[in-house]
Amino acid sequence: MKVGLFGGSFNPVHTGHIYLAEAVLEKTDIDEVWFIISPQNPFKMNHELVDENLRKDMVDLMIGHDHRMKACDIEFNLPRPSYTYTTIETLKEKYPSTEFEFIIGSDALNNIKSWRNYEDIIQMPIIGVIRDGEVIKKDIKDIIKNLNIIHSESDTSSTIIRNYIQSGRIDELENIQLLNKKTIEFIKDNKLYND
Repeated sequence: MKVGLFGGSFNPVHTGHIYLAEAVLEKTDIDEVWFIISPQNPFKMNHELVDENLRKDMVDLMIGHDHRMKACDIEFNLPRPSYTYTTIETLKEKYPSTEFEFIIGSDALNNIKSWRNYEDIIQMPIIGVIRDGEVIKKDIKDIIKNLNIIHSESDTSSTIIRNYIQSGRIDELENIQLLNKKTIEFIKDNKLYND
């Protein structure tokens, strides 16, 4: 089985993430996409992150019944902050018969040399996701042996979602198809992103 590893804070997950996973499944030979929820991103301040278990629950709600996607909490039990190379090593040990590919957006990919042990990460197949107007830098393309670049339409972000919630417009997120109804209700019930 081939699994695409899609890491992120998912704070919260939104349809843009789901569309990206669907694009990977449709445009590559990946069998499943695993959303690797990061409890602590070494590049981001943590004060805005809601509890990782709540973020995992929201990923489950957004995925719904699509068996090709799953929320993965592997990093919840790893040392913090979470480093991608450690996560990948742990997954390879736990699932030795699974082939893993790393899914990464263009911004992060263009800055991958700043990641800890990035040399190990770029040894594996990488799926680089670009949006309109974005490019992968030549020096990055040159150092990755197995790079598959795909295009994604979505340009939304978790920051946009949080801004809608904080301004009391959470119900609009279903109408503009950024969150599904179950996830909106979950956010309301748990009073997330209101402060």
